[in-house]
Amino acid sequence: MQEQMNRAMATLSETVGQDVPTLEEVRDKIEQRYARALGQSELQGQTVEARMLEVEQAAMDSEAQARLSQIRSQLGLSSAEEAEGEVGEASEAGQAGKADGSSSAPATQ
Repeated sequence: MQEQMNRAMATLSETVGQDVPTLEEVRDKIEQRYARALGQSELQGQTVEARMLEVEQAAMDSEAQARLSQIRSQLGLSSAEEAEGEVGEASEAGQAGKADGSSSAPATQ
């Protein structure tokens, strides 16, 4: 019986060839492809979501700047460019005060 089994296996090997992968090798290859496909889909999904969030944030920032400019003009306040210049001047004055020992922090009680 063992001889018949050996002959059958030899015949099968000759018919199929020696380059036939084992079930374990096939399973590993399928799992690797599946994992790679999942990873790529996650990366693409995150990229699209991140871009959408960036676009939404930019739109909100733009709307906020427009509303801020509208409120400033209604109140008669300076424009954003002038306000930035004033902030820069105040910052320079604060640094100069620190250099001569004075402090711009309010006194605590």
